[in-house]
Amino acid sequence: MEENGGTSFVNSKKDIKRKIEKGEYYTLVDIVLDKGFGNFLRKLSPKKTPVSYWISGLVLAFLTLLIGFSVSGIIGEFSTLDQSTIIITIWLAAIGFLWMICAKIGNYLILNALSKGVIENITSYQDLDDVQKKLHAFRNIKLQIFLSIFLGLVAILWPVWWRQTGATFPGYGPTIVLILIWLQTGPGVYLFILYIWLAAGINRYEYSIQTIDARSSEVIEYLGDMFNGVLLIGAVILAVFSIGLAFLGAFDSDVPLFIIWVLGAWALLLLLFFNNQYILANIIKKHKLKKLREIQKEIYSLEAGRKIADKETLETIKLLMDFYDRVEKMPDSTFRIGEVFRLIQAMLLPILASVISSLKNVIEIFSK
Repeated sequence: MEENGGTSFVNSKKDIKRKIEKGEYYTLVDIVLDKGFGNFLRKLSPKKTPVSYWISGLVLAFLTLLIGFSVSGIIGEFSTLDQSTIIITIWLAAIGFLWMICAKIGNYLILNALSKGVIENITSYQDLDDVQKKLHAFRNIKLQIFLSIFLGLVAILWPVWWRQTGATFPGYGPTIVLILIWLQTGPGVYLFILYIWLAAGINRYEYSIQTIDARSSEVIEYLGDMFNGVLLIGAVILAVFSIGLAFLGAFDSDVPLFIIWVLGAWALLLLLFFNNQYILANIIKKHKLKKLREIQKEIYSLEAGRKIADKETLETIKLLMDFYDRVEKMPDSTFRIGEVFRLIQAMLLPILASVISSLKNVIEIFSK
């Protein structure tokens, strides 16, 4: 087998990057938003220009609501739906839209980090093969469809739960919207599972980092962008869920539940944040240790190959030892003030959304 860094190895990297740039690693979200609704809307457009996935997502959300409310209208239940049920149904459609858009953005963040930061700096065939396996999992459309159908079937059980708990049945139209939304969350759930799997691999890979301080390398730069983006996506999803729960009255006069929800949301975000920081710190530490070993090897080589009393040798060794000390004192993580602000920003989103959505109730609770 050709050694790492050979022509075949370099060509394999270029091939993977070319496939990413050409969009060959697509997900079910890409098929639905770009190749499905996107192409359909492009054909309807007089300019025949590509349609933004945001617009495709909005059309899908509108179609989801249209199907649900049409069913309610056909069976004559629409007039019996109260205002809160209609608003909650619209909120469900917004959740479906959010999941699809977040999955699309998350897919871009992952592929961008791999293409520009990870693949170029991988040093072994084994790690490159592992990346290829994970990239092929991106376009496992059958598995994504299976997961979507499974979630849709789980959503069908909600009417049974309503009946058993004695809760008011919201209507067949809103229930159909709920089922359709769970179908739409399948690709997002699949991508999150894939992200966790990918992050575990990224933590183990060996990289060729050319800078002395790994924190300023493109590997850390692009991985940091990916991790921060995923953290923000998680915060936005939790914030939108908070708005829905607040509107449903889940926090009305119930301070413990409000606190539990906020602490739970924070725990998830903190877990995601510190896992990301751990991966980046592990990459930095491995590079730092590798660099220190290279300096030590150079020092030992000078000591063994020349007379230690030689002035030039002593000066070189002194410079190398100073360099060793400087490298050793370099930080082992990317945990800077900017990262702290990003974490605070992410953690504030769920609680601010909850407070703003139920501001009246919050004032009443704390004024007692």
